[in-house]
Amino acid sequence: MKGKLTILGAVLGAGLFAYNCGGGETSSGTVSLYLTDDPLDGAKKVEVGIKEIRLEHTGTGTGCTVFSPDQTYRVDLTDLATTLRLLDVTNCPAQPYNRLVVVMEKFPVNVIDQTGQEYQCSLISYNEEGDPRKPNRTYCPDTGNECYLYVSGAVNVIANANTDVALDFSLKDSEIDLRQDPCTVAFKVYPLHAMGMWEHMEREGDEFEIEGYITRLDENTFELSVNGMTFTVDYSLATDVSVDALQLASDHNLKVEVECSSFDISTATCVAKEIEVKARGEVVGGDCNLGLTVRLEDGHEITVNPPMECEGSITNSSMVEAEIVSCSGTTCTAHEVELVF
Repeated sequence: MKGKLTILGAVLGAGLFAYNCGGGETSSGTVSLYLTDDPLDGAKKVEVGIKEIRLEHTGTGTGCTVFSPDQTYRVDLTDLATTLRLLDVTNCPAQPYNRLVVVMEKFPVNVIDQTGQEYQCSLISYNEEGDPRKPNRTYCPDTGNECYLYVSGAVNVIANANTDVALDFSLKDSEIDLRQDPCTVAFKVYPLHAMGMWEHMEREGDEFEIEGYITRLDENTFELSVNGMTFTVDYSLATDVSVDALQLASDHNLKVEVECSSFDISTATCVAKEIEVKARGEVVGGDCNLGLTVRLEDGHEITVNPPMECEGSITNSSMVEAEIVSCSGTTCTAHEVELVF
């Protein structure tokens, strides 16, 4: 299985949000971290778990954690094609760093191949030339459930200035073996500098993307909470989702993904190009041909009617995530319904 996966991190708009280090003595810059990938042939789903991302200086021992969720952040990398998804915004001390460390969950890496077959794989060390500890590739110790990517390269966070840093995870150079039990995944990663990041966006036609939860819904705009930040989203030009679907998301705290045709992190605004409402819950009746009854995480039940694409073996008691397009009361339509491992 060959493909390419990219994660991009950009230090943008330093000081534009109301973050500060306190004390007034340590200057800082604002790190805005984004995720992206390229379309992957051979798989409908490749879901990994990210536990932490941090900048380090190996000489001085200083560092800055740029992403540290309360729970492992699970992301289906195939959903990130042609987008730059904002992951988090963090204040870091203004200083040079010489590597970026990504801490990932070793198991499971959830994969669905093109035939719909499901796999729970494990990350392993990329053992090229017999040395698994080389930088810029997966390294998985024999014990524990963590793997590491030690990405080499200078990153200078400048006070009150813009600094860009990008990580390019290259699955085209990876080893994905679905014949093993458990199946295994290993890959390399390369740093991109600012120019390379923007060239990638232009070449791939990437759009900025944000995901979060609606806190206020108005006639043409809604407010979206993204890891503690509030973005104003203008959805007046988005035609792929109904207001009823947005109301469902607002009423039942469903995750919403917004692809922005215009994005300004300094003003926390987005003009929506495409919107996806993610309804996650347990299947309590029906099937993909006749329609599914899904009990949402808050106990509310909806019916999802065909036509829809189902990914994975979905049966009663399966946990699923439905991409809702429209609703009338508790009856909804969806682009696809995906098995949640």
